[in-house]
Amino acid sequence: MNYRPIRLHQLIKRDEYLFEFIRSLPVSMFINKKTNEVDKKVLQAGMEAVGGDWVLQENNHFLICKRIEDVQYELITTE
Repeated sequence: MNYRPIRLHQLIKRDEYLFEFIRSLPVSMFINKKTNEVDKKVLQAGMEAVGGDWVLQENNHFLICKRIEDVQYELITTE
């Protein structure tokens, strides 16, 4: 029997923006041991490696996400 993978998406709303959740990573993975601060270059590389374009923080985790852009549309009227 063949099985087809099902991909479920989780959406996150922050302010007026909507994000597609990709992956959660612990903040501790990105702490620079010398300065005890988040290494933003490493965080950006990790985000890009999993296909994200936005990082949100929730408690002790970074949420790697893709921002969902507003749909561009043109109103068509018939006269």
